Amino acid sequence: AVLARGAFGEGGHWAMVKKLIKKGGAKSKAADGTKGKAASKAVDAAEWLGEAVDDEAVSGLSGSEGSDAEEAGDELPDDNQHPSQDVDRGAAEDEPEELGGSKVLARIAKDATDLHTIKQRIHDDALLLGSWRKARELGDKRTRKEVFADLVQNCSTFFGYSEELAEYFLQLFSPEQAIKLFEANEQQRPLTIRTNSLKARRTTLMQNLAARKVNADPIGNWTKVGLKVYDAAVPVGATPEYLGGHYMIQSASSLIPVMALAPQQNELVLDMAAAPGGKTTYLGQLMRNTGTLFANDSK
Repeated sequence: AVLARGAFGEGGHWAMVKKLIKKGGAKSKAADGTKGKAASKAVDAAEWLGEAVDDEAVSGLSGSEGSDAEEAGDELPDDNQHPSQDVDRGAAEDEPEELGGSKVLARIAKDATDLHTIKQRIHDDALLLGSWRKARELGDKRTRKEVFADLVQNCSTFFGYSEELAEYFLQLFSPEQAIKLFEANEQQRPLTIRTNSLKARRTTLMQNLAARKVNADPIGNWTKVGLKVYDAAVPVGATPEYLGGHYMIQSASSLIPVMALAPQQNELVLDMAAAPGGKTTYLGQLMRNTGTLFANDSK
């Protein structure tokens, strides 16, 4: 021990020697239960570090093994408990924090189910609620209330709605209709524009946009101004026609309230939900820039 101290000093190298000697001795004791092999382990460790150790030094190291163990007790972990176990346990305890408190993510991680399985459960539960007799025939022992609660939970997980909102739609519509609504909302809506009939005709606008490699067709027979854009080689919101006010980017659904109101020229109209302005400008278009139009919206 004195030789080793003299060679390595009181710094980190000497602590490394003590760790290697202690580790080799403890492992050999657990395997064979003899001090001879512990001493041989100590010699091997010292020789590996390039230290010449004689028999007396080895015996001294073996005899002072208990004191060295006490001295380095704060540095050495217990052999029966690997440090990685504490790390794994800490990581397991921190799992809820990594999920960010999200009930949806925690539920998916707990059930370990894929989205295809959840979707199948949704359709199965909707079928059971639509025809409750089949539940008895299939041997499903859940009550109707439990099936509905499972359907709400699965819809919330699969479609990304809150459970309150999913339950609202499932109560407002039948399960089949509510699921069709959820699935329709997942589909990306096509880009639609409204022709400004005060400045251009729809057919002329289609031709001008086609010359700019904008593929557009009428939305349907129910509107004379709507166009659906399939693809475009240029930004639809930056064409000369758009900048000149020949059309406006507007969803097809927002055309319906204006068509239902059917404002006439020189009328007084109050728009209570004016933002972002698609319906308001369509009202002014149908009124042919006459009358009075108030555009209001909440701040």
